[in-house]
Amino acid sequence: MLEAVETLVSGKPVLDNAIRSSMQENIQKMMGLALLIMVIVLFFVFKVQWRILPLLVVLIAVVGTVGLMGWLQIPITMVSMAVFPILIGLGIDYAIQFQNRYDEEMHEEDSNE
Repeated sequence: MLEAVETLVSGKPVLDNAIRSSMQENIQKMMGLALLIMVIVLFFVFKVQWRILPLLVVLIAVVGTVGLMGWLQIPITMVSMAVFPILIGLGIDYAIQFQNRYDEEMHEEDSNE
């Protein structure tokens, strides 16, 4: 008589796949939460006319980075996922500083007239 045979796939490929899928789910949650926090902080702390502009600049940079990675066929790995928080952190910081400096110069120019 034929008996049913159960197979269980295990090993490094299965573990890598589980880690990758878990990280993709968590990175989506992290990006959404980071976006929400940045919008709140920009509205309450940053007192310029175009408050959301730095966030738009960072989102364009992230989309451009992901697009370039896809175009160059660079896979999204655990190491490459670590680049996105750095890109977001540095990008929002520099964009806010640039916009703040621009706003200062415009106000200074208006007061000199």
